[in-house]
Order: sequence, then structure tokens, then C-alpha cells
Amino acid sequence: MPLGTHNNNGKIWLFTNHGFDVSVVSNSEQQLTVLMNNQFTALSFYVTIVYAKCDSNLRLNLWEELYSISTGMDRPWLIGGDFNVVLNGEEKIGGVPVVAADVDDFKTCIESCDLSQVPFKGSPFTWWNGRAGDDCIFERLDRILINTEMQNIFAQLEIDHLPRVGSDHAPMLVSCADGELFWQQKAGYDWFENGDRNTRFFHSLVKGRRQKGRVNRIQNSQGEWLQEEGAIANEAVEHFHRHFQQEGDVTNFRLLSHISEFVTEEENTSLCASPVLEDVKKAVFKLSADSASGPDGLTGKFFQECWDIVSGDILRMVQDFFAGNTLPKSITHTNLVLIPKKAHVQTFSDMRPISLSNFVNKILSRIIHDRLEDMFKSVWFYLRKKYY
Repeated sequence: MPLGTHNNNGKIWLFTNHGFDVSVVSNSEQQLTVLMNNQFTALSFYVTIVYAKCDSNLRLNLWEELYSISTGMDRPWLIGGDFNVVLNGEEKIGGVPVVAADVDDFKTCIESCDLSQVPFKGSPFTWWNGRAGDDCIFERLDRILINTEMQNIFAQLEIDHLPRVGSDHAPMLVSCADGELFWQQKAGYDWFENGDRNTRFFHSLVKGRRQKGRVNRIQNSQGEWLQEEGAIANEAVEHFHRHFQQEGDVTNFRLLSHISEFVTEEENTSLCASPVLEDVKKAVFKLSADSASGPDGLTGKFFQECWDIVSGDILRMVQDFFAGNTLPKSITHTNLVLIPKKAHVQTFSDMRPISLSNFVNKILSRIIHDRLEDMFKSVWFYLRKKYY
């Protein structure tokens, strides 16, 4: 089992895989600091997980603790978590104005500890209060900070702000080219570098639009032009809420009575039969290895290169699905990506939403696709022989 460590009030937990020796260095209500030693690479570094108080006065204790830890720090150090404060007014939309004193205290802590921020991809806001309209609030409360030693070792460290799942905070995925190179050498593949082609396209598209300022105003549902970020964000939430808040009636199958049955009972049994390992492997290696990843960040290349390691887990997941069991949200969740339909976007209707599924979810549809394809081939040969 992976090693689990928590702080003194049980609100901060740190889980590490096999291959790490973990020693607790500092432990309080707002932070947990450990020294991690990698048994494979002999690399050791400090990690501090933060869960700051909402009260600015109580956060002063956290800033003092971080400064104390930084004193005499001679190894790589990474600090991350929920700091419950922003660094400037641009990191917040809605709610009460940003308190300058709180920002100054946080900045002073970062500068005193000689820390720098890790660049991120994804939404600029990691927390949302779950409301729309005038009550909607977005903030960047979560971030990753590193010292110079960590930056020297992992020069290409970056963060992905992942979609919120079961929480009002967005998970942060930390990755680095140097660290990935280690796993590339072990697994024998180089697909990590710069992401797959679709991911690169999405990021370049968004980056180009930001640089050129092509989307600097949006028209709301009443035809009014919006330019402020807060108003645009609110309209975005309301627009897509209107489109996805209603669910269809999945219990009404009356239309099926008007469709002739062409699938025999034997064919239906074959379609629903529990797959064996060879069926699953065939589907995995038929799927594209370079397609855009879903919320878990894993493309098909990972599953194909590491098939000997993950095949047992994948087989059990597929067989559970065919047995009628409900799959967990970690498998079925998708990333919603907005693709512009035209060069100059003026309303949210000018963007097309697409969903990027996890690769393991695609395996299921591929198995069903292959079975239907084999069945239709036999039907086609039968019809051609009979009528042509």
C-alpha cells in the first residue's frame, strides 16, 4: 500500500508511492512538511502541503512557519496547496474587494522564503463558489511555489489546473520534463514531450487568442455587449447551464416499437458477452496512441507501452462494465473544451463544446464497435449473396 502521512488535525494528507522514504519535518494545523528520498534516483527534496486558514490573522502563523522552514534550506523545496489568499486583483472575480494587506503579507512571505511560482495551464481560477450571476465568485487560491534549488533540478516544471470533481477546488497536477524522462527511460517511450498533437493545438489556440485579444468582448443572451471579465465569466456559466441543466427522459422507449428487429438472440448474447483479455488488448492497440487525453491526463501511448503492467486492472474494469456494474466518475468524467466555430467569436453560441474522454472509457466503446462491425459484415455478406 502507498504510504500515507497527515498533519496534526487530520486535514492535510500526503500519499506517496513505493520507492520513497518519507520523514516528517514540520507539522501544524496549516502545513505539513516532509523530506522525501527517492530510492531509485537518490534524489531528496522537501515538500510542504498547505491548507491555510480563512482568517488573515491566523494565516500570519503560517507565513512565520514557512519562513522558519526556509531558514537554512539547502535542498530542493516545493510548497503547494490552498493558501486561501490571492496575489493580486486579477486573480479574483466577484465577491468583496481584495484586501491589500492580505496580499502584501502573502507576497512578503514568498519573497522572504526566496520562492517563485510555477507556471500553470488551464483555468486561471482554482476555486468557484458554485453560484451564478451576482453571487458568482472565482479565485485562484491554490498554487505551487518552489525554491531555486528545485527550479535548477526541474527547469520545466508546470501545473495543470484540472476540472473540479467533487470539490469547489480544482486539483493541481504537477509535471516536469526532467522527471518524465526518468519514466520514459523505464517504460521505453517518449510520448510525454510537449503533450500530444491535440493538446498542443488546444493550448496554442487559447494562447494565440489571448495574445491577439480576439475575444475581448462577449454578447449575452439579451444582446448586450460585455467587456468586464466578471460579467463574461458569469454569462459563460449561465449560458452553458441553460444548455445542460435539462435531462432527457431515459425511460421512454416507445419509438423502439417502430423499429424492426434485425439482431438475433444469439447475436445479442455475443454482443453482451464478457470480454477476455485478448479482446481488450485488441481494442487498446487499435485506438490512437496520440489522441488528446481526458481528465486523467493519460493518452493511449501509456496504456500500450505499459500493457503488461495495467492489463489486469483494465480487464477487470471492462468485465465489470459488461456485468452491468456502474463505473466510477474517475473513469466516466470528461473534459469540456470550447472550439471556436468562426474566426471572431462574439457570443458563446459561436463556440462548439466537445468532450475529451479518458482513454479507459474509449476502450469500452471500441470493444462494442468491433463486435458490431463483425456482426454487420456477416449481415452484409448475407444480403449481397441473396440480392446481388
